[in-house]
Amino acid sequence: MKLYTEALVTPAIKKAVGHKIFKATFVKKNGEIREMNCRLEVKKHLKGGQSFNNRDKYLTVYDLKSKGYRNINLNTIVDIKCGNTIIKRFVGNTGNIYVEGEI
Repeated sequence: MKLYTEALVTPAIKKAVGHKIFKATFVKKNGEIREMNCRLEVKKHLKGGQSFNNRDKYLTVYDLKSKGYRNINLNTIVDIKCGNTIIKRFVGNTGNIYVEGEI
């Protein structure tokens, strides 16, 4: 199990899942828990323009069920599962994550 600090959360997630399909569990703005099957780095459905997302706070994914791009708040991620790798939020400090499995 490895501990990643807040600054390394997005790179650790990208390294762990790559271009594979993964399941993300997170808390939505309204407090509802949501599970989503998604992928990173999907470019097929982009329509041009510029992303104004804060990449330090949000992870942009492609939702495979609704076939659209979604932003996941990094501070509300409960866990991410991809194959044998599980990424969990460290409850004691909302900025850190634990990664179980190969990365």
